Parts: sequence; structure tokens; C-alpha cells
Amino acid sequence: MVPEGAAVPVAVLGPPSLLLTSLVAALRCHGHPAELLASGSAFGDARPGVLIVDLGPPRAVETIPRAVAAGWTVIAVGAWACVDRAAAAVVAGAQAWASTDTPFADLAQLVVAGPGLRMGEAERSRWHEVHAGAEAERAGRVERLRRLSRREREVLRLLAEGRRAADIADDLFVALATVRTHIRSILVKLEVNAQDQAITVYRDAGGH
Repeated sequence: MVPEGAAVPVAVLGPPSLLLTSLVAALRCHGHPAELLASGSAFGDARPGVLIVDLGPPRAVETIPRAVAAGWTVIAVGAWACVDRAAAAVVAGAQAWASTDTPFADLAQLVVAGPGLRMGEAERSRWHEVHAGAEAERAGRVERLRRLSRREREVLRLLAEGRRAADIADDLFVALATVRTHIRSILVKLEVNAQDQAITVYRDAGGH
């Protein structure tokens, strides 16, 4: 159930999901102008209100400072597994964060609070600490990546693209045993035990 109150203009930025599309529909039914925007869509021409940002897309957090500067109150929505993105969103200016499993009524209550929604200083400080820790971990991953040789980085990039060792050997015109030696060296230098962990380090440190 959506709480009653003064109409609050709402924009939802992110790919459609059951949670967000249902929220938009419910808010509209209760008189709140709500619009679901595709990821990357402009919102600058609309009258500022509440902007819900889905943190799923990789560059979603980058939207937040621009929205705050334009007068929007930002609520970030994301998974608990990506709490580092939630922290980055708060540092960027979000006034609230809700996990994707937040009860619908609670999320609606945040929206209806509208432009008056403000995160407490103690809570914001905790999020800043989480963000600082996440950035320190990311810096560590970047530093470990620097240990790799140029060829090892190339092999890791191809692994991240979903290529198999045999395919990489063909692409690089080297023996399969050579590629496997590179992969073992990558795991040691990145201090991980499996290829998928190495790929995670690569992506978290800015690889694609």
C-alpha cells in the first residue's frame, strides 16, 4: 500500500524490474506523477522531485551527483551483495538506500517522504567508512594487477571475455601449455585460487 500525501514527482532510472515497475504503477494510482526512465535517459528537463536510481548498471552511481545538483532527492536501490555501490551512492549524494528485498510499503514510504528526506549524519558517516574500505580494497586489486606482465594481462582480458584457454592459445599463436602457465602465474600474482576470482579482480579494478 502506498501512503497518502501530497503528490511527489518521481523518476525511476534503471532497467525495468518487477519492483520498480510495480512501484511506479502504485505511485501513479495514488496521484504521484511517476515515470520509469531507461538507463542513461536524461531527467534534467523534469521538475525535480524524487529520483530512484537502480544501482545495477555499472555506471549508475555517476548519475547521482548530476541529479543532486539539479535539485533531485536521490534514493538508491541495490542488492546487499553490492553494498560497496550503495556506499558510493551515499557518498555521491543519495539521501537513502534500500535493498532490492526491502518491503514494498517501506520503499514507497521513502518515496512519499519526498524532497524532505534526509539521511542522518551518523548513518552517512558509517556509509563513508564503508566506501573508504571498499576503495582501499579496490586500490589493492589495482596494485596486484600491476604485477602482471603485458602478456598475462592480455590472457586475463581474454578470459574475462569468456574465451577458453585453447581459444586464447590460437589467438596468441602460442602453445596451450604456455597459456596454462600464464594462467597459473596470474592466479599466484593476484593471490586467488581460481580463474573466476581472477576475473572478478580484473573487473573490480576497472577491467571490462
